Amino acid sequence: MSLSLSSYLFLIKPKGCGNQTIQCGKHSSWEMGMFYLSIYLIALGNGGYQPNIATFGADQFDEEHSKEGHNKVAFFSYFYLALNFGQLFSNTILVYFEDEGMWALGFWLSAGCAFAALILFLVGTPRYRHFKPSGNPLA
Repeated sequence: MSLSLSSYLFLIKPKGCGNQTIQCGKHSSWEMGMFYLSIYLIALGNGGYQPNIATFGADQFDEEHSKEGHNKVAFFSYFYLALNFGQLFSNTILVYFEDEGMWALGFWLSAGCAFAALILFLVGTPRYRHFKPSGNPLA
């Protein structure tokens, strides 16, 4: 959300320009700092959950039960399908918005998708299996 706001408020249309003859004014260091902080927060957030999603999903199924073993295969099929739909969305629709100069709309759509994913995760939280860590993680 901070990336959407900083892009919309500061970066889309800089001060002092609007036609082909006048040079655009430079952004303040605060505006640029907010933009880069937003990008770094996105990278930090993705680094926290991205490598753990598949493992967390696999932990939800007990392979000793045949039905759950089948559900585990289905989970990874749907997981892969969702990843591909996300790539299709980002490489087509978001690129179209970028080409048309609608950066803020692209960022807001991305933020909306992330919010929808968070809601889906939180709705399912009571049904998730939580395992207590055991053993030595280094051995």
